[in-house]
Amino acid sequence: MYLRCHVLQAEFEESKAMTAGVVSVFHSVPLLSGPIASALVDRYGCRRVTILGAILACLGFLLSAACPRYAVVPAHVEPPL
Repeated sequence: MYLRCHVLQAEFEESKAMTAGVVSVFHSVPLLSGPIASALVDRYGCRRVTILGAILACLGFLLSAACPRYAVVPAHVEPPL
């Protein structure tokens, strides 16, 4: 993980704290969304939830590719400070 953080830090010219914060949000979102996804699968079925998840992931990747600054990337996940 150090190598990826180092590359992101150099690319966006951000501090280690900002880079680590974005990476930690990236890793925590799947863990926190697991219970919600499980409840949705129980209610709507695996196929529908998987399709919805794929669409949301695609939109998230496209939005993050258009971010001009690194600080904007976690703003899609949590409110700015």
